[in-house]
Amino acid sequence: MSYSNSNYSSQQSLHRGNYAYSQGHHNDNRNNAPKKHSGAKFTQTSKNGNPCITAWNYSKRCGLISVFAAPYKGTHEVVSPKSGKAYQVWMCTIEGKGIPSSHFPVLVSVQKHSFQIENGYGWTINPNAPNGGYCGTFKK
Repeated sequence: MSYSNSNYSSQQSLHRGNYAYSQGHHNDNRNNAPKKHSGAKFTQTSKNGNPCITAWNYSKRCGLISVFAAPYKGTHEVVSPKSGKAYQVWMCTIEGKGIPSSHFPVLVSVQKHSFQIENGYGWTINPNAPNGGYCGTFKK
C-alpha cells in the first residue's frame, strides 16, 4: 500500500509561498536594498546653534569612520580667485578605529554645503547627494 496525499494540491503550496513573500517572511536578500557604506547630513543647528555637517564611511578594511565639521571662532569667508565661488573655513574632526583622531580646517562651499578633505584622505563630503549623502573618495 502506498501513501498518497491527494488532498494537498500544488496550488495551495504556491498560495502559501506567495503569502509568505508578500508578508515579508522570507530570508533571501533579493528584495532588500543594498547596504549603505557612507552618508552625510547637513543640519542647521548643532548643540551651539551653529550649522554643522556630520558624515560617516564604512569599509571592511578601516571599519566605521565618522566626520564632523562645524564653524568655529576663526571662521571666515574666502572667495576663490579663479571661479569666484564663496567658501567658509570650518573645523573638521575625523574619528575612527585604527586612525588617530585629527582636527584640521576645511573649506566648505557656502552654496552646496559640501567640502573636500585634502589632508592625506582625499575625501569628498556631500550631504546633497541622493540616498542620504556621500562621504568618500571622488575622482574625476
